Amino acid sequence: MPVEIIHTFTPQELTFLIQLKRVVPKPFLNSCEDPTERDFKLLGIAALALGDIANMPPCEHGLTFQNLPLDLVQLLILGTNYYIMAFRMAEFSLIDISYSDNGLSVNLDRVSKIKTALETFEAMWLRQIQNRKNCLLLGQGGFGLRTARFQSNFSRFVGMLGTGGAFGWNVP
Repeated sequence: MPVEIIHTFTPQELTFLIQLKRVVPKPFLNSCEDPTERDFKLLGIAALALGDIANMPPCEHGLTFQNLPLDLVQLLILGTNYYIMAFRMAEFSLIDISYSDNGLSVNLDRVSKIKTALETFEAMWLRQIQNRKNCLLLGQGGFGLRTARFQSNFSRFVGMLGTGGAFGWNVP
């Protein structure tokens, strides 16, 4: 007798899946007849994108769908679509054909067209992650230069940039 594993999605996963399904290409959504299998695939692909976000320095360890900040949802949807496009390109690389017979040539090459779009998409995806990481660093303030190694007037000035006091009057 086969064992059936029953998994229910958490409210956070369901909310994320609803938002993700609004922008995922229809051919991908229609490729799975079983909606539960499709949702598992979508969450698995989103987990790859979440890993990219969490592991790019400065690392954000412990990011899961349960503690996902609201400002990260749209970025994660962008990353999930990037990975779906990459997987579709890999799928098409197995299907694309070229045929030539006595002057008749047929070339079905979808990979090169997707590759160009994917490279543009990848640059945008990585730039968005980098922008998020820069905002995280700026939110921390310039405390690294306030350490004993950098104790000077310049380091105090840079250290106060994060708190906004560097440009006030009568700053020591």
